[in-house]
Amino acid sequence: MKHPIKEALKTHFLRYRKMTPQDTVKLIYQSEFGPGHLITDEKYVRARLIAELEDTARDESIPSVELIGGEACRINLASLPTGLSADTLFRIFVMSASMFSGSERSFESKLYEVYSLIEEKYAPFSRYEYSEYIKKYMTEGGGAVRHSLYYNALYRPAYRVIHVSFLPLLPLLAEIDRLIAAGDASFTVKIDGRCGSGKTTLASMLQSIYGCGVVHADDFYPVRGTRSPLDFERLNLEVRDLISGKADSYGAFDCSVQAVTHRVAASREPFLIVEGSYSLHPNVRFGDISVFVTVDGEEQLRRIEKRSPDKLDAFRTRWIPAEEAYFAEHGTAENCDFVIDTNKFS
Repeated sequence: MKHPIKEALKTHFLRYRKMTPQDTVKLIYQSEFGPGHLITDEKYVRARLIAELEDTARDESIPSVELIGGEACRINLASLPTGLSADTLFRIFVMSASMFSGSERSFESKLYEVYSLIEEKYAPFSRYEYSEYIKKYMTEGGGAVRHSLYYNALYRPAYRVIHVSFLPLLPLLAEIDRLIAAGDASFTVKIDGRCGSGKTTLASMLQSIYGCGVVHADDFYPVRGTRSPLDFERLNLEVRDLISGKADSYGAFDCSVQAVTHRVAASREPFLIVEGSYSLHPNVRFGDISVFVTVDGEEQLRRIEKRSPDKLDAFRTRWIPAEEAYFAEHGTAENCDFVIDTNKFS
C-alpha cells in the first residue's frame, strides 16, 4: 500500500524542523526510487552498515520506522528492533532495491507537491528557497543527493531505506535472528493462515533472506476419501527426519495419481519452514515459531479470483468455510506467536 508523499513530508517537517530543500528532495527521491542507487558493491555496503551500526548509540526516542511516501520507509539504526541482526537488515535492504519501479514523471510530480505544503506553513523554508534549490538541482542534472551538512550535523541521520512490505515481518525476523544468535539448531517456523493471505509468499521471502529450507503442506494431501485435511503422520515423520539430518528431502504427494511421486530438497539450515493450510493443526507435533497470516475477506476473494478464477466458487462455498471452522475450533490465530496482516501491503 502506497503512503501519500504529502503525509510523509508533513510528518518529517514537523519532526525535523530544520530540514532544508536538499533534505526534502532526498526524501522524495528515496520514496520514488528506493535504495537501488546505493547498492553497487554488496560487500562494501554490508561492511559500511556494520560499521555504522557499531558507531550509532542506541536511542529509543527515535522511531524505529519512518514512512517516507510511496512504498518506502526508513529503518533507523539507533532504534533498530531488538534482536534484528545486521545481516538480516542488509539482506532486506538489498532485496528492497529491486522492488521499486519509480519514474521521473512521478518524481517531478512529488517535487511539485511541496509547494502546497509551503503555502500551508508546514515546510521549514520559503517558496523562494525551495524554488532556487530546485532550479539549481535540475540544472545540475538531478538524481540522488546527500543530506545537507546542516541536517547531518543537527540530526546525525543513520538509517536504511527498505520496502514497506517488510514492515510487518520485522518482529518475526528479530525472533528468528535471536534463535540463530543463540545457536538453536534446526528450529522450525510454521506458517498457516487464510487462503490467499500470502503464506507461500512469506515463506519465499524468508527463504530469500535466510537461505532456509521450505516444506509445503500441500505436498502432504491425504489419500482421496480420507477425512483428515493432511497426512499428518507422514508430515511429522518426514519433518522429523529433516530436522535430525537423516534426510535432506521429503516426498511430494500428487493428487492426480494419488501417490508420492517425487522428492523435494529442503535444507534444515539455518532453520526449516513448514508452510500451508493446517500447518498449525494440533496434530502437527513440531514447531518452535508459529505464524498466522491473515487478510480481510474482500481482498482474499480478489486475490483468489486473480489466481484461480475457475475455482472461486469452490473457495467461497467449501474451502474458505472449512478453514474458518478449523481456525475457530482451535483458536489458531489467538494461540500463535505472530499474526501478520498482509491486506495493507497488497
